[in-house]
Amino acid sequence: MLNLLFPFLGKLTADTADNVRAFVRQTRYRALCWLFIGAALFFAVLFACLALFFYLAGVMTQLQAAALLALVWLLAAFIGALCLKIRRNRQASRRNALISPEQKKLLTGTAMAAAPALLAMGLRPFRKIGMFAVLATGAAAAYSLLRGRHKQTGRKP
Repeated sequence: MLNLLFPFLGKLTADTADNVRAFVRQTRYRALCWLFIGAALFFAVLFACLALFFYLAGVMTQLQAAALLALVWLLAAFIGALCLKIRRNRQASRRNALISPEQKKLLTGTAMAAAPALLAMGLRPFRKIGMFAVLATGAAAAYSLLRGRHKQTGRKP
């Protein structure tokens, strides 16, 4: 079954076996650089917050200054989380757009071909559940194929 899936999954990834070492080395280097940048930014922000706290403590009470700084950082964290969510959604939509309809059909066909191989692996107690899984997989594949055809033609299923 895995021999059926690997050729199809290999076409979805951009990296080949020759480039894996270079990719790992480059990723390690990037991670190390971002670690140093992150540490420097952390200490810069820490010292800026201390200076701002001492300034605000001179203008208002220490409790009010601490509360104001906490609210500012909560707002910054909320904005950062919102930006990350937007970025993840964009990346997911780009990733889904890269998978062509032919590859979706190929993967659907592979899943349909692999389902009987799962049942033949000696899962005798789960035969009834397995038959339902084969039917459900076939129905999902047919629906996916029909939905893909209707998206290409512009009609609704």
